Amino acid sequence: MATLSTTGAIDSIEDGITGLVVPVNKSIALTESLKRLLADRSLAVQFGRVGRCRVLREFAPDRVWSALANEYRYLAKTSPHSQSAHLAGPVCSGEAALLEEANDDIER
Repeated sequence: MATLSTTGAIDSIEDGITGLVVPVNKSIALTESLKRLLADRSLAVQFGRVGRCRVLREFAPDRVWSALANEYRYLAKTSPHSQSAHLAGPVCSGEAALLEEANDDIER
């Protein structure tokens, strides 16, 4: 994997560990990084294997949902309107249970 140092990309790719990260607006550097990966299959495979392990560890659904629920709880407790506020309805599937749990915490 070769990517630019932009939000999202730098959260998922660790430079030199799971891929190559180059500065934004450096198209030649990005081209060279891609050429390097195409020329060095073992490096590309290594990045892929390490990256897969990282994704399974860091971005497992249970871990992501737990972190999101914790964030909702924190925001609900620190909101100036937390005494009467209820979180808005779910945006994505799976969010409803987290929002319900966070709303229950607000009421306690």
